Amino acid sequence: MLDAKIGYKEDKLEFNENRSEIFIRLPKPHENTIITPTRESDAHALTVIMNDPKVYKTLLSPPHPFLQIHAKEFIQASKKPCDDILSSHSNDELLDSNIPIDGCPVNAIREIKEDGREIYIGQIIIQRSRCMRWMDQPDIRKQKLQENNSKPIGDPHVYHDLSMFLASSHHNRGIATAALKALMGTWYIPRSKVKNIEAGVFNGNKGSARVLEKSGWVLEEVFNLGGKGKTRSGELIETIESYYWRAARPSGTAIEVTVHNV
Repeated sequence: MLDAKIGYKEDKLEFNENRSEIFIRLPKPHENTIITPTRESDAHALTVIMNDPKVYKTLLSPPHPFLQIHAKEFIQASKKPCDDILSSHSNDELLDSNIPIDGCPVNAIREIKEDGREIYIGQIIIQRSRCMRWMDQPDIRKQKLQENNSKPIGDPHVYHDLSMFLASSHHNRGIATAALKALMGTWYIPRSKVKNIEAGVFNGNKGSARVLEKSGWVLEEVFNLGGKGKTRSGELIETIESYYWRAARPSGTAIEVTVHNV
């Protein structure tokens, strides 16, 4: 069941006949913002966004400087899950809300300008967990990945990860919150049957935490690294806050936060 209290309202996927492309439109007042499949033409805008310190300093994986080769790799990795779903399902199947699909065919956030141009402004990806907390224990991580990936769609013990970013020119407008709610309400809850999603917030990033809290996510764990870890861009990691969305937990439920001193 979708939770209307936090805005997860089931809507329909739409189809752009001019582009032959599936998309999700954000609700008012962000109706000029859509979520589409990743396109190869996004590489230049992605490079600009990823070299903005207001963006890359909040992310774990992007290197700095972020070069065209990095953009190409990111685009390829982001397009593949969209392409796989789009190639294995007909448009009728994609638009039929009764058909469960593991994964999502859209993940690129775009602003539609008055002249009709669609400008790439960010990315939002929910995928089966990459088990990042076991990165320094490869054997355990391999086992955890196999266990999580082997479970069927809708299994209450499947875990997913959220990763997202938005161009700093579009920060503090409510777009990230609207995009997360729209994607979950339109696709991930009704179609991918997600039950547990984790998102990591680094070094007390209040903007990201606010997006998650407004979307019904709850802080469950805090990892105090004391600068022992680094992002790929070289930023020292002082803390990682782990927020979770859980289908079985009513919105507004308070829990005790577990603190880990690493």
